[in-house]
Amino acid sequence: MNQRGARRDRREVMVTSSEAGLAALVPAWSRLWRDDPRATPFQAPAWLLPWARHYAPGRFAIIGWREGGELVALLPVFHWQGTLYLAGTGPSDYGDVLVQRGRAPARLAGEFMDALVDFADCHRLGRIELRQLRIDSPLLGGHPPSGWQSSTGGDLQCTVLPLLGEDPLGGQSGHWRRNLRRAERMLRDAGAELRGLPHAGAAAAGSSVVALHRERWRARGEEGVIDQRLARFITDAVPSLHAAGILRYHCIEHGGRAVAALLGMSGAASVHAWLCGFEPEWSRASPGTLVTVAAIRGAVAEGARSFHMLRGREAYKYDLGAEDRPTWRRRLRRNQHTATGSA
Repeated sequence: MNQRGARRDRREVMVTSSEAGLAALVPAWSRLWRDDPRATPFQAPAWLLPWARHYAPGRFAIIGWREGGELVALLPVFHWQGTLYLAGTGPSDYGDVLVQRGRAPARLAGEFMDALVDFADCHRLGRIELRQLRIDSPLLGGHPPSGWQSSTGGDLQCTVLPLLGEDPLGGQSGHWRRNLRRAERMLRDAGAELRGLPHAGAAAAGSSVVALHRERWRARGEEGVIDQRLARFITDAVPSLHAAGILRYHCIEHGGRAVAALLGMSGAASVHAWLCGFEPEWSRASPGTLVTVAAIRGAVAEGARSFHMLRGREAYKYDLGAEDRPTWRRRLRRNQHTATGSA
């Protein structure tokens, strides 16, 4: 890092990319993630370290800010074909920097921009692409340093259900409630039951939800969103998420096997439903709705204030009362006359 990013207001910037350095950073990173009131599961080491193994080996780094030896902010990044990205881009639904509780992230926006540009300079990168930012992200603020141009625009929509009151589904119509009771009765009559993590453990849960998602979409003549790399990542990440206490998993079991499952994760006062699947022959019992309702009720029970259904504008999300929440993209490009080449 150059002098511009090396120190400001007694905060020291460090960059960590080695396997040993990242492993040593995990305890402080985990504490900072749990301390940040804006944190999502997509910034946790339990999510991003497996992601880096599968999507960015040798190209992943942590930019961190220390003050008095304490980690006070952290920004995971990776580079690819001359561009610097937020780590997790692709499978993640939100990207951002972590900032210690009690600090005003917006006041650090200039430092974040400086550090990103310094990293780009060191790796001879001509572009910086910041995606899936929420409207309050400090990465949307801060003027780009001299020699860089910046543009901001809309990115993908996410859907969020506010968890208001003891029963956020209390406003659903009588027709919807009758259908839910009917589906629950069909499950009971068939000898199936709603459960949490199966006895086989987290590794089995990851591979199970991948298989069920694929079955659901193949029955419709489509492949869904899971390619081989994503499947390997999910299977790798789920045990890490479970060990970190982040995993939220709900399934319907029948005859000792899962016939429907929802993989979710917890964030700061929020639960994020990330992937769902079910065996097509169970579709008359609305298994996707049942595991989603179970996840919503579980989120309410643990005191979450919002239930994120993430990307995709499927009708069932709005039927449950979800609202659109836009995300934003910021692009920074080096001026042509200052370009230094690409990685």
